[in-house]
Amino acid sequence: MAICIKLHKRVHLFKIVLLLLLSFHLYAFETLEIKDEFTSIDASPYIYFTNDSNNSYTSLDILNKKDLQKAPIGGQLKPSLDTFWSKLQLKNNANKMQNLVIYNKLPGINYIDVYIYKDNKLLESFLLGDMREQNQKQHLNRYSLFELILLSGEEVTIVSKVDNYNIHNISWLVETSTKFLQEESNTLFFIGIPAGFFLLFALINMVAYFTYRSIPYLIISMHTFLSLFYLLAINGVMYQLNLNINLEIITLVAWLSPMLGTSILLLFPYYFFNMKSNYPKFSIILKSLIGLNILFIFIHLFGFYVDEAFLKVGLFLGLLIGASTLFLFIVGLYTKEIGSKYFLIGQIILFAAVTLSTLGIFGVIPYYEFYRYLVTAAVSIDMVFLLLAQYTKTQHTLYELRKNKEMLVEQSYFSSIGYAIGNIAHQWKIPLAQVGTSFLLIETLMKHDQKNLLNNLEIEVPKISISLQHMKKSIEEFLNFYTSKVRSELFSPKQTIGEVMHILNSKIILKNVITEMSIDDTLTINANEHIFSNIMMILISNSLDEFEKNKENKIKISINIIDNFVQVIYKDNAGGIKIEPIEKVFDYFVSTKEQDGNGMGLAITKLLVEDKLGGSISVKNIDGGVEFEILIKQDIKYI
Repeated sequence: MAICIKLHKRVHLFKIVLLLLLSFHLYAFETLEIKDEFTSIDASPYIYFTNDSNNSYTSLDILNKKDLQKAPIGGQLKPSLDTFWSKLQLKNNANKMQNLVIYNKLPGINYIDVYIYKDNKLLESFLLGDMREQNQKQHLNRYSLFELILLSGEEVTIVSKVDNYNIHNISWLVETSTKFLQEESNTLFFIGIPAGFFLLFALINMVAYFTYRSIPYLIISMHTFLSLFYLLAINGVMYQLNLNINLEIITLVAWLSPMLGTSILLLFPYYFFNMKSNYPKFSIILKSLIGLNILFIFIHLFGFYVDEAFLKVGLFLGLLIGASTLFLFIVGLYTKEIGSKYFLIGQIILFAAVTLSTLGIFGVIPYYEFYRYLVTAAVSIDMVFLLLAQYTKTQHTLYELRKNKEMLVEQSYFSSIGYAIGNIAHQWKIPLAQVGTSFLLIETLMKHDQKNLLNNLEIEVPKISISLQHMKKSIEEFLNFYTSKVRSELFSPKQTIGEVMHILNSKIILKNVITEMSIDDTLTINANEHIFSNIMMILISNSLDEFEKNKENKIKISINIIDNFVQVIYKDNAGGIKIEPIEKVFDYFVSTKEQDGNGMGLAITKLLVEDKLGGSISVKNIDGGVEFEILIKQDIKYI
C-alpha cells in the first residue's frame, strides 16, 4: 500500500515536471543570433506577434506577453484593418561590435512604432512610417528603418507596433550598415532604370498621339505616367525624395494608381479594337469593369478621409484588378485583328505577374519582395507590346491611307478629264449644229433642186470644213493638255492657267465671267504641271458652278513671289462659303453645292497641294466671295 502511494506521488510529480517543461517550451521565444560571418538575414522566423484590434496593448505588455503567435515566413499577414504588435529578440554573438540597419521590407507602411528593450528597460524608441514627417526620422529612407549598435554579447528585444491600411508586414530585415548601403544603392539604380524608361516611353507615346491623333497612344502614355507614379510610390522613392508632397497624397498614389491604371488600360482595347461597333458584348463588360474600378476609387477616397471601415473593400481590390487583367487576356485570345497578337502577348505576361503578386500581397502564398519588381517588369513589357500593337495597326492604316490617296489622285486626274470633256462637248454643240444644217441643206437640194446643188456646195462645204477644223482643234488641245504634263518640270503658270480657261471657255462665256490674271509672263514653276492644272481646273469649275448667269461674275488669279515661295491667290465673287468652320470645306464628302456635289473636289485639291506639290492651301471668305491662298516652296526662276 505504501509502495502504491509513493508510486502515485512520483507519477504526479512527473506530470507536474512535464507540464512545466511543456509550458517553458511553449513560452520560450527563439532568439536571432548575430554571428561573425553575418551580413544580412530575414528575421521573420524569430518574430512573434499578436493583433490589437482595440488598441489596448502597450509595448511593455507585449514585452512580457507569453502567448504570441509565430510570424509566417516573410512576415506578410493576411489583409486586415487591425493593428499588430510584434516582438524580436536579438543577440550579438559575434566577437566584435555590430553596426546594424534594421528595416521593414514593405515600403509605404503608414505607422511603425519601435521600442528597444534591454533587461526589461526601454533604451530608445523610433517613430517610423510614411505618415510621419520626413524631418522626424533618424534616417530619411524609402524603408521604415533604424540603426542599432550592439556590443559583442549584448542582447536586446525589439517590440514594434504596425498600423497600416489592410496590408501588413511585421518582419524585419537585419543587415550590416555596409551591406544595406550597398544593396540600397543597387536597388535605387535598378528602380531608376525603369523610372527613366517609363518617363521616356510616356513622352514618346504623347508625341505619337499628337502626330497620328490616335487615342490608343494617349492611353499608353497616361498608363505609363501612372505606372511611373506607382513605381516611385510603392517603392518609397516619392517619400524619400521629400518633395513637400502631402503624405496622404503619397499613400493615395500607391493605393489608387493601380485602379486608375487598370481603368485606363481597359480603355486601350475599347479604342484599339473599336469594341463599340465590332464587339458590343465585350464593350459592355469592359464598361462595367471600368465602372467598378471608378467606384472602388471613390470608396477608397471615402475610407481615407471619412471612415476607415470602408477600406475593407481593399480586400476585393486584388480580385478586381485580377478580373480586369483576365478580361484583357480573354480579349487578346478572342480578337483576330491587326496587332492583336502583340496585345495578347503583353496581357499574358501582365496577367501572370499580377496574379502572382496579388496572391502574395493578400497572404495566399508566401510574399517575396521581388514580386513588386516582377509587376513593374511585367507592366514595362506589356506597354512595349501595346505600343507594338498600335504601331502595327498605325502602319497598316497609313499603308491603306497611302493607297487611298493614290486612288484620289487618280480620281482627280479623271475628274479633270471629265470637266474638260464636258466643256468640249459644249464647245462642239454649235459646229455640230452647223455641220448638221449644211448636210440637211445639201440633202434637200439633191432630192428637190439639183440645179442649185453645185452653187450651194461651194458655199456649204467651206462652212463644214471650218466647223470640223474647230472641232479638231478642240480635241487636239484636250489631248495635248493631258499627255504632255506627267512629270515635274519648268512651266509657265500663266500659260497653264490660260489653257485651263480655254478648255472651260464655253462655260465661262455662258456664265458671263470676267477673268483677270496678274502673273508675270516670264515666271516659271518647277512642279508637276498636270497637278497644278488639276488644282486650277477644280477651283475655276467650282466658281463656275456657283456663279449665277445674269450677274457680273469675276475670277481673279494672281501669282506673287514671297521669299522662296510661290504664292497663288485665287478669288471669286460667287458668294463665299457658308460652311463653318470654313476649313471643313477641305474635308471629304463636304459640299457647298445643293445638287451634283460629291464633296471631293476641294479635299482632292488639298491633297494635291500638300502631297504632290509639297505646299499648303488656306481659304477665307472675302466681300461677296472666297479667297484661296496656295504656297509652294521652291527655287524661283524666270525665263
